[in-house]
Amino acid sequence: MRKRIIALCASVICVLIALPGCGERYVGAERLPERAKELLSRFYPEETVVSVEKEGWLKGYEVILKNGTELSFRRNGELASAEAARDRMLPWTLVEEVLPQAACSYIEQNYHDSGVKSVDADRRRYEVAVAIQGMELVFDRNGKYLGADK
Repeated sequence: MRKRIIALCASVICVLIALPGCGERYVGAERLPERAKELLSRFYPEETVVSVEKEGWLKGYEVILKNGTELSFRRNGELASAEAARDRMLPWTLVEEVLPQAACSYIEQNYHDSGVKSVDADRRRYEVAVAIQGMELVFDRNGKYLGADK
């Protein structure tokens, strides 16, 4: 009985020690994958990274820049989403980096006067918020336009 209690206590202690490493934690920008660092230096060379949060050991990183732009990177450094600060737009070159060419062409043809506020890329589709009337455009993984939400 005593051995079981000691084993149970040891197990509980191990779990309590491991839990903080499984959740979100703040890390320095130097801990970002090289691909993420390269993207930040290319598209935001003048901006300061204010916060880098690692989301568990299997997920990615959340980055906040001094101008308020928020970027999410997958654990391999690939950009998963970007949201411009309230009074800004994402650089078009960044949008072109994330979206397939067909989606970029559609946005240029139909929303050329509008900037892009955010881009969200998941495994199945892309969601792009344009500045005009808060429209959110939806594209499949090949860049085919699927529709819009207001």
